[in-house]
Amino acid sequence: MQSLPALLPLVGAKGRALFTKGDAAAAEQAVAAGYLVKREVAPPAAKGRKKAAVAYGVITESGARKAALGGGGDEIQSTLTDLQGSVVRLGALSTAAAEGVAAAIDSAAETCASALRSAVADLRAEVLAAVATATGSSSADPAPLLAAIRSALDRVVAEPTVIRVPVVADAPPAAPQVVGGDSLPDEVVAFVTAVARERSVGCGFVELYDHLRARHPGLTIGAFHDALRGLDDAGRVRLKDWPRMLDELPRPELALFVTHTVMYHVQPAQ
Repeated sequence: MQSLPALLPLVGAKGRALFTKGDAAAAEQAVAAGYLVKREVAPPAAKGRKKAAVAYGVITESGARKAALGGGGDEIQSTLTDLQGSVVRLGALSTAAAEGVAAAIDSAAETCASALRSAVADLRAEVLAAVATATGSSSADPAPLLAAIRSALDRVVAEPTVIRVPVVADAPPAAPQVVGGDSLPDEVVAFVTAVARERSVGCGFVELYDHLRARHPGLTIGAFHDALRGLDDAGRVRLKDWPRMLDELPRPELALFVTHTVMYHVQPAQ
């Protein structure tokens, strides 16, 4: 699609130009952003005297897309962003909850169609108003643009496409598998006890985690923390805090917060 020649001066009196004189800075920003292009037109000379050229604004393809979306683009983006989290969690939902997600997608489709329909209608009205005031050398044939706008409006006026999300039949969610299983707590106690026997103290979380990961490559930090909490609650080990500044933690992701205390070492219970 070619750029649309402007039908009004870029800056001028209210209602007779794209921008008022007070909004001249905004007009320059629109030009700098590539939404408009300046085109100077010299009016016919009067009584042998040349008149100053008038700068008209020519809307570019980028400007047309910006005008067509208007504020609706932000609304559409916000709607789809809010929906994204629900879709990501769909696999863990029951049928009833999944139906709620499907309803949310239906609502998002309607919101997007409504926003686009309103934006295109506003753009169409502005172009028609501009055509009505066009005179002299600044006039242009708006038929191609109006046809495109009518075509876009016809598309969004139609019923919005409903996105149906396939829902897995009711089945109890599979229990998460913890790497290391029942043996993990015993392995923690055995390693901490062995280290304490050699050094008279326990070991840091980094050394313990790396030891367990070597035996269980799929071990996550969450499972590691759960094992330490359970052992501490059962009195099988004692968790000790980090004695220095937090920014000195060698691997902060391994730190375990217990009642506002940063735990980073583990010792035998006895």
